[in-house]
Formats: sequence, C-alpha cells, structure tokens
Amino acid sequence: MIGEFKGQTNFKDADDAVFFTTYVSPLEYPTSLELLAEKKVDVSTMITHRFKFAEFERALDTADNPAKKALKIVITN
Repeated sequence: MIGEFKGQTNFKDADDAVFFTTYVSPLEYPTSLELLAEKKVDVSTMITHRFKFAEFERALDTADNPAKKALKIVITN
C-alpha cells in the first residue's frame, strides 16, 4: 500500500510508540497506481481495521494484539 502525508504532525506525546515506514521505488509508484486504477489489484481485503485519528491509541492496541489479526490498519481524520 502507498500512503502520503503533507503537513506536520506532533508526535511529542507519543512516548513509547514506534513509527516505521517502507520505501516504494519512484519507478514502481506509477505502476502501482495504474494497477489500482484499472482494478487489476484488489486491496480492499487487505484493510482489516479502520480508525479515526482520535482513536489512535486504540489502533495501536489493535496492531499490537495478535488476536485481532490486523493485516493493514488505516487511520484517517
């Protein structure tokens, strides 16, 4: 999955949270978008949980709990 963020986020109160990213090659990015646009790849089943940003702590708890079987968690405004 590809995600982008423009702006600033305040993580000063995150304490024990660990944040990580993955690298997507600029050469693969357009191909990925094309496959998604043409519906050749169905990623909807990969998203197992959705949370609002206000539920951030709950999202982290879900990601940390193997019983929840979180594959991909999406956090939105």
